[in-house]
Amino acid sequence: MTIDVATLQARLTASLHGELEVLGVLGVGGFGAVFRAHDPVLGRDVAIKVLDPVGGLSTEARDRFLQEARVVATVEHPHIVPLYAAEVRDGLLCLTMRMVPGRSLADRLAAEPRLEPGEALRVAHEVAQALAAAHARGVVHRDVKPENILLDADGHAIVTDFGISLVTGRESERTPGMAIGTPQYLSPEQALGEEVDGRADVYSLGVALYEMLAGRLPFTATTTAGILAKQILETPPALGTLRPELPTALVAAVEHAMAKAPSARPDGKAFAAELAAARTPEALLAPAVVKRKRRWRRIRLMAVIGVTAAIALGFGFWVIVQLFRGFSGGVLPT
Repeated sequence: MTIDVATLQARLTASLHGELEVLGVLGVGGFGAVFRAHDPVLGRDVAIKVLDPVGGLSTEARDRFLQEARVVATVEHPHIVPLYAAEVRDGLLCLTMRMVPGRSLADRLAAEPRLEPGEALRVAHEVAQALAAAHARGVVHRDVKPENILLDADGHAIVTDFGISLVTGRESERTPGMAIGTPQYLSPEQALGEEVDGRADVYSLGVALYEMLAGRLPFTATTTAGILAKQILETPPALGTLRPELPTALVAAVEHAMAKAPSARPDGKAFAAELAAARTPEALLAPAVVKRKRRWRRIRLMAVIGVTAAIALGFGFWVIVQLFRGFSGGVLPT
């Protein structure tokens, strides 16, 4: 679907009736565009996600959009962009959100494709916590990717754009077999057009974490169909081979999140806990460092055992000598 941004912006501006001043485009996606706008009453800038439903908007779809928007608005978390308003204006679905100063994770990766394990883990852990909070409210994002992960001025992750979940609604109300989302980050069940739950988001986050660490996507192809086929059938190149220095716990967490079967993946809460465990100082050590530490521990243990044995032997020898002296002096031990 091709978005006519200029026409969309003109329609949005006309529908706002001066309530907000549209300042420009922040980004364009497959379902719509995000605009920066200024609220003259509150004196702040906001982001407006505008979605233009294909074929118009039925009353049922409108009501479902507003109902699901109310659910999304109940998800309050430090790592989720707050939703201020959800409206239908001139046939457009409009989501007004907080404006987050900073850049997206996609921008960060464009500047530096490979991140250090500690930074990648922190970002992924914060996103996992946000997703767990959304899943607890029954909200599945369905389009977790670097473009939808914002990094604030301090580098902390904030998840945005739950709009796709509002537009797609229930899988049963879509065309069977229709894949919704971004192919490079889709879970196998999404690629197959099946019903999804929060574990689809975990898979997508696993792909993003893989990308942060490897400096490349796990699956690439010249066509969308080719990418989807790989998501369903293939195993990505092993992270431990691409970057042997990566901590074992981190590699295991990525592999766990990217399991093909949803039942083999952790849910959002469990994945957040897994990433938290992988962030401990010991877990963040590279495999080679861990091996050296274990080797030195064995050496120290053997040294302690050796010294203890030497002391014991020395003491035993001293006792024997004392006994021998006693016997040679004609004194019997009592």
